[in-house]
Formats: sequence, structure tokens, C-alpha cells
Amino acid sequence: MTNHVHLVIDPGSQVENLTLLMKRIAGRQTRDINTIENRSSSLWEGRFKSSPIKTPEEQSPKYQQWLSETFPDGEWNLIREATQQGQGRPRNGK
Repeated sequence: MTNHVHLVIDPGSQVENLTLLMKRIAGRQTRDINTIENRSSSLWEGRFKSSPIKTPEEQSPKYQQWLSETFPDGEWNLIREATQQGQGRPRNGK
């Protein structure tokens, strides 16, 4: 799974906010990667894809099962560590 991510997002009552959020994520990520790698090109391939989840009560157990089957033991700790390190990283690597 090196070329994509899965997000579970609750857009609340304003579903159009999801589109705005994804646009901002894509723009910021592309800008940061281009700065780090000294390049200028697109990073994302086309528009994001979304699928509604019925309700958390209906889907949470299935999603948790999928997560546990998808990620090997111990990989969650690596994900947590990388996320925490990334949150503390200054913008543009400075």
C-alpha cells in the first residue's frame, strides 16, 4: 500500500467540506514534496475517491477487522511514531 491512503472522515452535516479538505490536503502535500525534492509536478493522480460508510456502529467492527488483517503486528507502532514525528516537523523541513 505504498501508493495510496485510506481515510475515514466524518464530514458532518456539510458533505461539501470533504471535497475542500481533500483539495487542501492534496495541495499542501504536493507543495511540500515538490519543495523537499526540488521539483515541480503533480503528485496526486486524479480526483480522490470516496465511499459512504453507513454508520460507525454498523461499520466500525468491519473496519477494525480490515485494519488488523491489513497491517502486520507491530506496524501500528511505526505508524504512530511516524505520525508523531511528522506533527513536530517544521514546514519546509526548516
